[in-house]
Amino acid sequence: MFQDNFITFGQRGGYYFGCESKQCHGSTPKKLRDVLESDDTTEVYHVTLGAASSFLITYKAKGGSVKIQSDGLPIHLETFLSERDRYDRYARDLRNIRVTLGPENSSWYATDGKSWMWQNLPRNLESALHSQKSSAGSWTSPPRIVALGADSDFLLITENNAAFWSLNQYRTLRKMIQFSKTQVSGISAIKDVVLHSYRYQCFVAESSNGTLISENVPPHSQRDIDAFRQALKVAAERKLYRTPSRASPPLQATLRREWTDHARQTGDDLAREIKLKMKVNVSISAGSIARLFG
Repeated sequence: MFQDNFITFGQRGGYYFGCESKQCHGSTPKKLRDVLESDDTTEVYHVTLGAASSFLITYKAKGGSVKIQSDGLPIHLETFLSERDRYDRYARDLRNIRVTLGPENSSWYATDGKSWMWQNLPRNLESALHSQKSSAGSWTSPPRIVALGADSDFLLITENNAAFWSLNQYRTLRKMIQFSKTQVSGISAIKDVVLHSYRYQCFVAESSNGTLISENVPPHSQRDIDAFRQALKVAAERKLYRTPSRASPPLQATLRREWTDHARQTGDDLAREIKLKMKVNVSISAGSIARLFG
């Protein structure tokens, strides 16, 4: 039920992009680098970066055991992740753990697909989550994507593709989500979205056909995000070749064109908004504009 690819950004410029054929990372905490570069690590399942040097990683070791390591996470999150059952086994399914951290780790959401826990989420996001539960407390439509961003911004997409968001600091993404709702494939075409909790307008979105759209990623990560984008494109093309009945090439081309063209269009719209504000004496530095558009 979880995506095979994952992307995460940390507070101090750290990032990790991972998929089956490509792993890119930079400015990561030393304790995390030690795990990533260890000969004992054979497969990485999930990485989350947070405030300061905090992180979480789940991975498979050489002997086949699944391990979890973390540092600097909120105590209640650590308790949830490390809980044991009466047989002293991990209560969580370590392979499927997914964690999203908000600014300064003050808010978080965690799940392994069977259990869910969160703390201090934006009020509207928490209300949206509760709206997807029955009166008995079970999910009517479990969360598929939960992204936490700067200034209490968020995006929630459920298994039934209901979407809830507050994206004041991610205007291009907001327009893309609104656009996706008007298309035949709708929100279901969105496979994953990551918001950078410490950098306005910075997001990465992946479509179900392997297209990766990003904006305002930190300059030092641009080369790796480009390499990761190419790896996803190659993987999607190989999958399409192996299973042609799932999606025809014309549909794949249409989806890719819709996402790419709309990203360019919304970027142009945003540029016009900025120019208009400059004309009415709203001061925006050239550096800010350059960072906004990559």
